Amino acid sequence: MNAARTPFVVASSYLAIVLALWLPFNPTSGLPYETGFVYTSEISTWWNGFVNGADHLRIYTSLFYQVPYLMGELSGFAGSFVPYQITYALLWWARGFLVFLIGRRLAPGHDLFWYLAGALVLVHSSDSATGWAGLLNQSGYTFWMPLAFYMLVVAFQQAERRRADVALVAAIFFEHLSLWSYESQFVIILIAPLLLLRLYRRPWRSPMAIAAAWYVLPVIYIFATIRKYAHSAGHTYQESVLRKVWSVGSILNDWLFNISASLRFWSWPGSEPAHTSTSQLMLPAMLAVVLFLAGIVLLVASKGGWIPTRRTLVTVMSVGLLLLVLSFPAYLILESARSLWRTQILSSFGAALVLSAVISLGASYAPRSWLRLSVIAILGALVVGYGSFSAVKKGAFHKWVWERQRSAMAQVLGVAPRLKAGTLVILTNVPRDNDPFLQDNMWFDMALRLTYPGTRVAGIYFYEDGSPALGKLDLSGRADVMLVLDYRRPNSLSIARSLPSFLRVEGIYSPEARIESGSPSPRAVRRYGPSVDLLSAPR
Repeated sequence: MNAARTPFVVASSYLAIVLALWLPFNPTSGLPYETGFVYTSEISTWWNGFVNGADHLRIYTSLFYQVPYLMGELSGFAGSFVPYQITYALLWWARGFLVFLIGRRLAPGHDLFWYLAGALVLVHSSDSATGWAGLLNQSGYTFWMPLAFYMLVVAFQQAERRRADVALVAAIFFEHLSLWSYESQFVIILIAPLLLLRLYRRPWRSPMAIAAAWYVLPVIYIFATIRKYAHSAGHTYQESVLRKVWSVGSILNDWLFNISASLRFWSWPGSEPAHTSTSQLMLPAMLAVVLFLAGIVLLVASKGGWIPTRRTLVTVMSVGLLLLVLSFPAYLILESARSLWRTQILSSFGAALVLSAVISLGASYAPRSWLRLSVIAILGALVVGYGSFSAVKKGAFHKWVWERQRSAMAQVLGVAPRLKAGTLVILTNVPRDNDPFLQDNMWFDMALRLTYPGTRVAGIYFYEDGSPALGKLDLSGRADVMLVLDYRRPNSLSIARSLPSFLRVEGIYSPEARIESGSPSPRAVRRYGPSVDLLSAPR
């Protein structure tokens, strides 16, 4: 195979693997929470929806939510969650491919090894949020970071000064996008130039000059962080979720727990219910393994060594372990340090390097080339198999969570296709053990706003015992602006003819007066997809 075609083959193989894991559940899944970003896009102009003005340290949090929102607007599918899923899949694919490109520059001639490393980044699924498109910001910063590293490597390798300067400026730009999207990777960004300074030195620029240019942004970020929390008076979200026990022993235990969880690929699938049949999980996972092995077959024909020398592999494993260890400091200060929710995404890079190096070191002791290739293929396929099964299983879980909310909101649309502005929707008798809004009133209120775009509405809900959901509740309104909906499963939501006893408000309750005639918004239909039967259901 022509070496120039290798990146195309790898990119295609990675895309096929991602699609195998993404297609079973993601295209028909939506966002039951983290919908505040979708709503912000809807009430913003096309350009200011890209920035998050509420937090200047995370000013690009909304960037990868605004992109799919505009994709829907421009494609004629406004409101659909499919563009969000497509964006998630592309960012998923890009992480693995960037690792391959970076490795190929640092240790050229070993495409098979770097193919393995990138593939293991793709299937790394120790995080419970794997496959969840609501975390586009986390997917975003883990895209900008390796892209910044890639351009930094290019800057170090360029012999021509002008090209090196352009690459360095691009690296700093992507570093900025990553840092001001999220903070978890801060320590890794700090060590990036140090890993390269000893590899490349140009006579026209000292290593300190390159490092100084890279470190300008981290210094600014440190001062901005100090300023933010010095004036916050302890009221920021980040401060509200800090850990309560700060002993060295507890922090080290949490650290080791997360490192172990990131490497123990056989435990990634977890023990939670699959919410689907085993065959629906096994078939995509097996397909991902076949695609992974097909990529190896295509790469075998390429020129150059399959795996680096043992000395290089030990170095790669050491760097991977360092990246793995430094993936968790930002999460160790949280009360949820062991939650495995959003805390394992960054560690995929370090874990993939460690696992790839271990597999390749084992293969290097095989006496013949075909045996070495077999070891890489078998052990690589083992990790890919476990990771793929876990990823699809978690995708099924997210789809199940989504379907509960989609069904509930479809029923709301079925009885009230349109509402008058200022309506307060009250949902009662929601089952606590199967809450479609995840025990937080915010997600019902936000879903309601997305169900009636352009109409000022609000919502609160109560459980079967009359207790309210968590979150801020405001019941100071009048009865004549209220619409009470009695929630029953399955598909039996109806308008309550009287106010529940726990509501003590003034005015005359007239629910039909809050409902306007007409069909629901096409945006709402694309979001929650009510059936014809629901739309035609009697009120």
